[in-house]
Amino acid sequence: PTYTLGQAYSASSTWAWTTTAIPSASYDILVDVRSAGSTAASEASATTTFLFTGTGAATNVVVNSPSPASPQLPGASVLWTAVASGGSGDYQYQFWLHNGTTWSIAKPYGATNDNTWTWDTGSPLLPTGTYSVQVWARNAGSTAAYEAYTPVATYVLQ
Repeated sequence: PTYTLGQAYSASSTWAWTTTAIPSASYDILVDVRSAGSTAASEASATTTFLFTGTGAATNVVVNSPSPASPQLPGASVLWTAVASGGSGDYQYQFWLHNGTTWSIAKPYGATNDNTWTWDTGSPLLPTGTYSVQVWARNAGSTAAYEAYTPVATYVLQ
């Protein structure tokens, strides 16, 4: 296994593990011990396994009203904003767009708490019609496809 140093050698026999935004998983905790003044890498050690179940999944995500409101002429830039809740409080968002025929990822998961997407309907210039948007959300660090998703929102270009 690969270990990350949680605390360097010190006189303290305690360590506080900060688990903010780490994924649920099984973690091995290794403790090395040496006598005060010793320069040995370790004189004794112990390992224990800790199952971290995290703060739970994101439980809800909503999309605020797009700006500007529907309908608009093709060529408009439309700002979509999503807000997730439940879980860790640090989320990733993925925006989906349906063009009337197929769904595609408009903005993939990215930086934590990057909850906006600007839809440029003018590059290339989109045809008039009704489009649909859905947002998926998950806790930062999660590998799930999604933990929560919005109802489908529609937007008209006319």
